[in-house]
Amino acid sequence: MAGRCKSRTPSHFFKIILPSTIQHMKLSIPEKFVREFGDELSTVSKLTVPYGPSWQVGLEKVDKNIWFCDGWKDFVEYYSICYGYFLVFEYQGNSNFHVLVFDKTATEIQYPLSKNCKLEDQVDIMELEDANISMHNKNESEMSNSDDELPTNRKEVGEKSVRKQISGMSSKGKLMMSRGRERAMQAARRLRPKNPSFMGIIGRANMHKCEG
Repeated sequence: MAGRCKSRTPSHFFKIILPSTIQHMKLSIPEKFVREFGDELSTVSKLTVPYGPSWQVGLEKVDKNIWFCDGWKDFVEYYSICYGYFLVFEYQGNSNFHVLVFDKTATEIQYPLSKNCKLEDQVDIMELEDANISMHNKNESEMSNSDDELPTNRKEVGEKSVRKQISGMSSKGKLMMSRGRERAMQAARRLRPKNPSFMGIIGRANMHKCEG
């Protein structure tokens, strides 16, 4: 029929990670995809994930078969990919692939940060925590002075009790809070709101202000 639009050539494929994939540390590309795009693939591909570094992975070509090989092991180990996982590849041209990684629960994994990003995030968090601690100590001092002048009531006793529990928290408890904050920040960075936005950390000092 004249004027009919030609259907778009599929550019996605998925692969289930089998024991042989882990053993040989290389992953074959489906034959149909190779027939469509094999001629334009170079000897080196670029893999990217939704969040994190990009990866240079070699392509091994033998007849009409192509495998991800050199550098594939590093990619697998970095994202803790194992038997039973499955990966979805989107070909973006010029030997570039965007990859989604799903674990055994059929749920997309939490992509780890790059080492450089982790270091920068830790510095930012430490600076914010130092500022919050300073404001918190100032507020505690002011509240302590006002306690001597005002009569004690249940609300004041409750606030003192909560502050005492926080200040006496064990190092294990503080570590758990730090890990929880890191997971929350990772989730926030993955959001892509349409409107202009920014991210901030609410410290304990800010919470005391809200109580008033």
